[in-house]
Amino acid sequence: LTITDVQWHQNVAIFFLGCVAVAGIYGAATADRKIFFAQALPAIIGLVLLMIV
Repeated sequence: LTITDVQWHQNVAIFFLGCVAVAGIYGAATADRKIFFAQALPAIIGLVLLMIV
């Protein structure tokens, strides 16, 4: 999938990183806390970096 519009590119990245973060937080709350560090934390860091740049 190639998105040429910069604004939409950022919107799609934020959406999918948000989905990964929510899934990781839910997985950590219901299954195993290691899921947070393996899935949610990298997604949250990616979201923060996207917001900064």
